[in-house]
Amino acid sequence: MNSDATTINPKPNLRLIQFGRGIVGILFLFSAVSKLMSVGQFEIIILQQHIIDNRLIAAYLARGVIILELFLGLSFFQNRYLKSLIYPATFIVISLFTLHLIYLITFTEYSENCGCFGELIKMSPAESVAKNITLLIIVILLWLKDDCINSKKEKPLLLISFALLPIIIVLLAFPINIITKSTVEEATVSDNSNGRGREKISKFSIFNQTKPDGTLIELTTDNCLAAFFSLECDHCKEISEIMGDLSLRIPEMRMYCMFLGKEEQVAGFFEETYSNFPYLVINPFEFFNFIGNAPPRIYSLSDGEILKFWDLDDFDIDEIENHVRSMSQ
Repeated sequence: MNSDATTINPKPNLRLIQFGRGIVGILFLFSAVSKLMSVGQFEIIILQQHIIDNRLIAAYLARGVIILELFLGLSFFQNRYLKSLIYPATFIVISLFTLHLIYLITFTEYSENCGCFGELIKMSPAESVAKNITLLIIVILLWLKDDCINSKKEKPLLLISFALLPIIIVLLAFPINIITKSTVEEATVSDNSNGRGREKISKFSIFNQTKPDGTLIELTTDNCLAAFFSLECDHCKEISEIMGDLSLRIPEMRMYCMFLGKEEQVAGFFEETYSNFPYLVINPFEFFNFIGNAPPRIYSLSDGEILKFWDLDDFDIDEIENHVRSMSQ
């Protein structure tokens, strides 16, 4: 008998390692896709957690995080640069997310959805920390136990494609289109310079329709107000009640509500706010393109062109009333 006999299977943990890679890769891909499904809400979560206080920068950061997660998720399904790049990068990313969550738990009162899986699976910061610690343990074990060969001599074309593909998909399919004070001013200057502003197609024309009950939603004809409210937002409810009182003082005022939420929530919203306006329940992607850092936002429109708008911070009912009365003359 040969005393130098070796173990028949030199890699008994290969299947376990592949399973671990699959778990981490799928979780990163699922996290990225779930954020994309409600990317506007993810931007708002970034603002609510005070990571950034500018909606435009938050939009870029949100897409950057999604692109990074797609890249890392895809990278777990190939064998190159795992130990030298992918495992350490994944460890750093999860660690940074975890430190941020620990900060939220320790120093703030934020306890709402952390945004890890968008609106698809809502998790508190504490729940997400537990999930991240489990992921960190898996990544560390993979980093230590995986015997994959680091092919430094080979061109990293696969990894480059894994980086480029998410960038192309996210930026082309989910472009940043946020209406700010500066974009309204730029549009006004452009319209006045060529005298042909009325020929342009209004951004608000996508909402024009006749509902099944016969209600006409028309935002691009004459003067009107368009309010973007979330059906679960307390500030939106307060302002809807104030605007309802204004509509009693100015019966000729036309105002439409663009709601984020579910159709079955609308009746309760109007009942709670003692108001009633023609409305649409619109998809999150459209809704978040038309608001600022957070809802509510009210636009004053003339033939679909933006004259002025008010966010929560600059909401002034006296100013709005004077504006509406001047439009009605």
